Amino acid sequence: MSDKPVHLPLRSKGKRATFYKDPAVDQLFAIITMLTQELSVAFDRIETVERLLDKSGVIKRADIEKYKPDDEEEGERTTRRDDYIGRVFNILHQEAEALLDS
Repeated sequence: MSDKPVHLPLRSKGKRATFYKDPAVDQLFAIITMLTQELSVAFDRIETVERLLDKSGVIKRADIEKYKPDDEEEGERTTRRDDYIGRVFNILHQEAEALLDS
């Protein structure tokens, strides 16, 4: 297996599949699907971390609830959150670009 990172294009080639008469419904469906995918991965990762911490006795759940990030951590969270929102609403961005290009 190669250690080279795989770079996938940000946009699909070809026309986007449509399922409903109203294109807004297709956009909404795509956004919901992306959110579901993102949340599923996040929940799996969170569960893994919590299980590992619990098994090792490193941290209690109450410690997680009480945690307050410092300014640097908050900045990292903001960047990650902005990237996430960009991915979730990418469909709307692509549609807007397509309208501008036409």
